[in-house]
Amino acid sequence: MLPEDSAQLESLSPTGRDSQEFREMRVIVVDDENDLKEVVGLLLESQGYAVTLASSGREALSVWEEKQGRFALLITDLLMPDMDGLQLTAEVLDRHQGCKVIVMSAYVRAVMEERLHQVGLEPQDVSFIQKPFPSHKLFALVQTCLDT
Repeated sequence: MLPEDSAQLESLSPTGRDSQEFREMRVIVVDDENDLKEVVGLLLESQGYAVTLASSGREALSVWEEKQGRFALLITDLLMPDMDGLQLTAEVLDRHQGCKVIVMSAYVRAVMEERLHQVGLEPQDVSFIQKPFPSHKLFALVQTCLDT
């Protein structure tokens, strides 16, 4: 699954992108579970991505405005208090249609898909990763999202 210690984290191989490309690959990670959010952030930073963390949908929108929407990728938990990940996704895509989105959840994909239409989204608007997930699966999904 996720790396167990910093030595294992440091041993992960880079994606092969050059440093100019990395500066353009800004990612915002949103999760009310601080430990998971921080680990995902560290994993992505180990691959050279510029990562911003937020603990809620409202905080993420505030950061989004502050950074003028300069994020290539939103990674968000599905279920969070106050504003869930799909509500956040709908808000973000309304402001920046080119942003890619990954929704994380311990629930199966079908739970997310049931909610998509309620917030005006389609299945092709988001990618999904089920928690817990191995780091290589996260890296592959992030790279796939950013390459499309």
